[in-house]
Amino acid sequence: RRPGNLRRPALPPPPVAALPADGARVPAGPMLFTWRRALAAGAKDRTHAIVVAETADFAKPVLASEPKTGSRLVVPEEAAARLRPNVDYYWKVIARNKVGATESLRPPKRFRIDPTRPKLTPQDLSEYGEGPGGVLVAADLAGDPEPSYGELISAKGCKPGAGPDGKSGGAVALDGKSAMLVYK
Repeated sequence: RRPGNLRRPALPPPPVAALPADGARVPAGPMLFTWRRALAAGAKDRTHAIVVAETADFAKPVLASEPKTGSRLVVPEEAAARLRPNVDYYWKVIARNKVGATESLRPPKRFRIDPTRPKLTPQDLSEYGEGPGGVLVAADLAGDPEPSYGELISAKGCKPGAGPDGKSGGAVALDGKSAMLVYK
């Protein structure tokens, strides 16, 4: 290689703010912010932080997160309590690497706290809807397909069946042809 062809470190590409969407009304309580980030080289050395302000110029931020890796951030209820109901807030994402920082694409997203909306649940705040221990769906299938955690979408052609101990109702029986259980 000739010296002029060497790759030089560059600023991170600008992230794209995703949620809350522009104009969204979000519930009071813990908040979820997400963004799309470029998968360019150096992604593992890149962090992201969010900044929230009452003005689009971000002159006086009311909330700022610590830098973190990934593409989502849950703001705990205690920190989100700084935001007042029915006030327009603007937010942006700042990507950083060893070269410097790049802000999310303009214009910034705008949202407001709507105290009439139900608070986000731990499942809403998790990346894939997982519960404690990373469980996505838990169903003991002891005669009934209903899960103890998660959501049953469809139960076609199932019926209580004999369990491993031979007792009736200890399992769910499917016919192997058209019956199925579908969980979210």
